[in-house]
Amino acid sequence: MTAAGHGPVPRRLRWGVAGYGDVVRRRGLPALAALQQDVTCVWGRDRSRAAAVAASYGAGLGTDSFGELLGRCDAVYIATPVAAHVPLALAAIGAGHHVLVEKPVGGCLDYDRARLLADAQAAPAVTAVAYYRRLAPALRWVRDQLTGGPYRVHMRFRAAFSPAPSDPMYWRTVPAVATASTCSAGCSVPPAV
Repeated sequence: MTAAGHGPVPRRLRWGVAGYGDVVRRRGLPALAALQQDVTCVWGRDRSRAAAVAASYGAGLGTDSFGELLGRCDAVYIATPVAAHVPLALAAIGAGHHVLVEKPVGGCLDYDRARLLADAQAAPAVTAVAYYRRLAPALRWVRDQLTGGPYRVHMRFRAAFSPAPSDPMYWRTVPAVATASTCSAGCSVPPAV
């Protein structure tokens, strides 16, 4: 049996989804549905937004209690603003759950990398980082061009970014929430190895 032509269907898990933004709605939840996985809970800072996303995707519950999410799942997909990645991942790992966290794990934040790695390695479950952009054609081309390096690559980009408060990307403009969001932009170029 295959999932939407993408290979074998993995063992069915009960997933909790931390976050309700663009990547969750456009990538995460559709991917879990295509793989015939059960999404039992959506968590976010705003209970009503989490409940709305949960209802629109057939998830069992929307909540602002991460503990409640952990009590309803076997695996956690973390796609929140970067500042929440590490604390949520540590809590999920500590609860014995499988963890898939969006990149970057901690971005430019100062966090205990050794603890995160040690906890993940000691856990009975799988911990991984979601990094779908490494397969994008443009980024694969860049990687192919960089074989035989090492090279120093200077990349600059500029884009207007001023979302309205109702825009799902607005959080990236709120300093208390988006602590490391700009660090996320440059980590999509895959290693040349």
